[in-house]
Amino acid sequence: MPDEAAPCHFRADAGAVRAARAFVREALEGQIVEEMDMDAVLLLVSELATNAVIHAQTEFDVVVDVLADGVRVEVTDVGDGCPSPVHPLPDGEHGRGLTLVAGLATRWGVVLRGESKSVWFGLRCPTTAGDRRRRGRMPWRRGVPTD
Repeated sequence: MPDEAAPCHFRADAGAVRAARAFVREALEGQIVEEMDMDAVLLLVSELATNAVIHAQTEFDVVVDVLADGVRVEVTDVGDGCPSPVHPLPDGEHGRGLTLVAGLATRWGVVLRGESKSVWFGLRCPTTAGDRRRRGRMPWRRGVPTD
């Protein structure tokens, strides 16, 4: 796994969400022990990537870190505002993404940096990094733009 590589970059289009999910699945292949945990990670990535495409309407980057006790995924875009969970009407079509992230993730947050913002989540789950008793981060980042 590369130690110093750029995050994976995605355009703001409908196919980007699927591509971001595929990127994260590839990054975590063989790293997450339980498939149910992989499903949760992919669902949360879908929510954050969808927010970047629909609400921020900007290109975005995804970074995946495999930790000894779980994973951390960060989605960075250059859209305005600070995301926060809302309470949509029962028949509302939007507004459940961050509530879902807050409910499923072990931890999550928003980091505002100048002209960009990152929304991240951590999910505590068994990983092969934990099985190897490694401490610290094992970053998996790919800098190949999706065209």
